[in-house]
This record gives sequence, C-alpha cells and structure tokens, in this order.
Amino acid sequence: MRLFGAYVALVTPFKDDLSVDYEKLKELVEFQIENKISGIVVCGTTGETPTLTDEEYEKVVGTVVKTVNKRVQVIAGAGSNCTKKAVDLAKKCRELNVDSILVTCPFYNKPTQRGLMRHYEEVAKVGLPVIIYNVPGRTGVNILPETVAELSKIPNIIGIKEASGSIEQMIEIHKLCRPNFNILSGEDHLIMPMSAIGCTGVISVTANILPKRVSEFFTLEGEEKLAMHEYLYDISRNLFIEGNPVTIKEAMDILNLCKNNLRLPLVKASSETREKLIKLFKSKGIL
Repeated sequence: MRLFGAYVALVTPFKDDLSVDYEKLKELVEFQIENKISGIVVCGTTGETPTLTDEEYEKVVGTVVKTVNKRVQVIAGAGSNCTKKAVDLAKKCRELNVDSILVTCPFYNKPTQRGLMRHYEEVAKVGLPVIIYNVPGRTGVNILPETVAELSKIPNIIGIKEASGSIEQMIEIHKLCRPNFNILSGEDHLIMPMSAIGCTGVISVTANILPKRVSEFFTLEGEEKLAMHEYLYDISRNLFIEGNPVTIKEAMDILNLCKNNLRLPLVKASSETREKLIKLFKSKGIL
C-alpha cells in the first residue's frame, strides 16, 4: 500500500452538549475530499479518541468509512498501551473496512524496544496494513530506527508516522528500512526537510483548515514548493499554541468549519490565542 501526499488528522466534532456531531463529521469529510486530500485519519490524537466511548469510536470510524465510500484512503487510529486492546481495536477496524490502521507506541508504561517489537508483531497478526506512530513527546518512549527497521520486515507493517522531531532519526529510518517503506511526517512544520530525506507524505493537523494547500505541497517542485512551505510554516507552528486539538478547533471555529467544543480534560483556547490566530489568518489571506 503506497502512502503519498496529505492525510488529514481529522478532528471529532462535538455538539454543544458534547455529543458527537455525526452530520458535521460527514461535512468535514466531504470538505477534505473536495480539496484533494489523499486520505482521512480518523480517531487519532486530534480526534480526541481517549474521550470517546467504544460505541462512539465504532460509529465515528464507520461513519467516515461510509461517507468516504472508497474515494480516498481511510486510516483509523487503533493504538493502546495494552496490546490486547490494540489487537481488539485492529480487529474492529478490519470489520469496519478501513484501509489501514495507525498504531501509536504504547504510552505511560514505557516498554523496552523488545516490548515494542512484540506489541507491533501482535497487532500486525490481525492482517490489516499497519502504520507505526512514533510520538515520544506524548508517549514517553522513542521507537529507535533499528526497531523500526526490524518491524519493516513484516510485510503488512507498511510505514511510520514520525513525530520525534529528529531529522537525524528520520534519515536513519529511511536508510535502514526496506525500499517501499512509507515514511510520513507527523509534524506539519517539518514537511520540507522531511520531503528532502525521503518522506512521502504527512499526517496533518493543518489540513483540517487548509487541505488543498497542504496537498498541493506534494505536487510542487523547486521554488514553488519552498514558497508553499514558507506559507504554511507559521500557520502550522501557531496551530499548537495551546496544544492539539485545542488550537486547531479554535481555528476551525474562526473559519466556521466546526465548533470549538472539546471534552474534558481539554478546554477551549484562550481569547488571546483566538486573537493571535485571527491576526495570523488575516495576514495570510485566509480571513
């Protein structure tokens, strides 16, 4: 399975009573497809998955799969710090007909590299294409390039979303892994250097508001590519002022794409952050 271009890390929209807004979810999916996104990543960190019930998780993933209707790829978050639960989520995703699953490094219990190997081996046995998600800033564990290289020998472990922030680590992963192993940037502001070292795409928070521009980045060359990177850079950096998805939902509210309703322990962005985003969007011609 080839992964190329922009994949949106989709938010989960909530109504004012904090129930999932499934109609708005469908609208957001259509907005993404109309703006040439390569794929939808549903129920990841940006989707506030830890706050969803099992029933909500299944319905959100199912709604996205049905709405997409094979027009683009659907990748579902299926991670846990309990291997059995991650396997059960993978099985559920298989039933829901997703194209692949994004499996985060187990968080909080901090397994060794051998433990990480076993974890991903068990999830891979379900049979779905698996994308490793390395985000040590959230999990407390870094998946080393040598471990990724060993896991890449498993045919249905097809790639990695790399969010360590280390360009050197990304170079090592590209060097050590099999030739068709997909490397996706997990950080929007690094798509330019990541592309230079062999990255094939991005799982993007920024694409929630600018899917067309993030997608276009991967079709441009030379000075045009650099210009798009420079346009997106400040936007991407500022979409994490108060963390994710707090700031992106504030941005979507400003642009009338989605209400900035979040479930605790996340709370709405401050008025100062909102004003900063409005000023930035006006300077970029978005407002």
